[in-house]
Amino acid sequence: MLLEKIKAKLSGWKSNMLSHAGRLVMIKSVLMTMPVYYMSIEILPKGIIKEINSLMAKFFWEKTAHSRYLSFISWKKLCQPVSSGVLGLKDLQSFGEAIFFKIVWALMAEVEKPWVQLCKAKYYPKVEYWRARSGNKGSKMWRQVMGHRDFFKEKVMWQLGNGHKTYALSQPWFHGWMVQEQASMFDRTLRVKDLVDAHNGQWEFQKLTRLFQPTQVQNIIHGVSIPNLNDTREDRLIWKCAKNGKYSPKEDYRELMQAQQNMTVQHQGIWERIWHCKNILPKSGRKETELQEVASEGWQVLVDASWDVSCRAGCAYIIYAQGILHSVGMQAHQLQDSFMAETLALHEAITHVYGREEVSLDTTVQFFSDCMNLVQAVNHRELDELPSWEARGLVQDIINRLDERQQRITLQYARREAVVQAHNLANAARRTEFNFKGKPNWLMQQHEGISNELDTRFFQRVQEHPP
Repeated sequence: MLLEKIKAKLSGWKSNMLSHAGRLVMIKSVLMTMPVYYMSIEILPKGIIKEINSLMAKFFWEKTAHSRYLSFISWKKLCQPVSSGVLGLKDLQSFGEAIFFKIVWALMAEVEKPWVQLCKAKYYPKVEYWRARSGNKGSKMWRQVMGHRDFFKEKVMWQLGNGHKTYALSQPWFHGWMVQEQASMFDRTLRVKDLVDAHNGQWEFQKLTRLFQPTQVQNIIHGVSIPNLNDTREDRLIWKCAKNGKYSPKEDYRELMQAQQNMTVQHQGIWERIWHCKNILPKSGRKETELQEVASEGWQVLVDASWDVSCRAGCAYIIYAQGILHSVGMQAHQLQDSFMAETLALHEAITHVYGREEVSLDTTVQFFSDCMNLVQAVNHRELDELPSWEARGLVQDIINRLDERQQRITLQYARREAVVQAHNLANAARRTEFNFKGKPNWLMQQHEGISNELDTRFFQRVQEHPP
């Protein structure tokens, strides 16, 4: 029926009376919208999609009706986004999956809807959708829903409130989470709240080390805010690719296309600059802090991070007390973007400083970062535009910690030149995957690999000329 409707629509159009620009508009605005309803209830067979693509390609390339035509560029390449320099037509296979995934998202996150409750009563009455068994029973649509559940799990995460709803081993809730296939039946029933000590409100380290790998334990300790068991906020499912945490077919389609193309950041950035050249010029009016402007009183902390396209990241900070080099910290991570790396570096620096006995409630501490977006988000409480809910949780925790000290703790923007040595430390952590917290002299003496990444005269120079 769908193919017949598209053929009937094309029969009334005269392709030889339209330019290629006009044909492109007709394809985008009419032909590619016709399959949307069918895609919302099932994934179309590949044969149907191939036939639709063939009809659209013929309309786009043919010179006269019913004549043979030559495709100068493959249809698959024409479906690449405009940011990569092509026409930005919809890849119906990927676009159909993105639309169909709205059903999977509703079953996971919108359980109050009547039709979701009906599906639960029929197919998985005693468990949640996450733990429902996939079988041969049910309609074709239901089998497709269950078949795409595991693929969908990789793109969602639970944002912790009080930790009462999230299963620790069967639902993703931190970066680097993986299904624990060998876990016992008892461990599979554990929720995140069971990993928190009810008396002191801290993680139960023994349980974490028993259930998770060492790298996962580090991701939990450094990247997840400890849930407050008495909090009224419930855990909620979020879509990692969306700023507001809700599933969007548009965002999912964009992610699917980028994964298929496997474009590098440099290649994509070139075309984005061409199409949006008005955004190339730097913004004026930034308030910048030079290293020489840092006061010698109180504590000063230089923070920076390093990140690459393989998701390897390094976070580092350098602490001065009364203008004298006090200690340094560096940590390697696996993070999804550079903003998350910058945020985690600041979070680790604040945690380290607050844990020092020398820092009292009356101690003045200044943090300096070269990430303007992070500084604005913290100082102006602008959380809505952050790239992910995971980053939003960390930024909110940073804001809460700074508010505890009121005016004694400040965060300021500084140019890269002002925090360059923290940047070098972050690069070293990312490249060598070496973690360290403590006095710099021991670091320089014991680890030549780290000292080679840095300026070996740095520590002597900053002691002679503190900022």
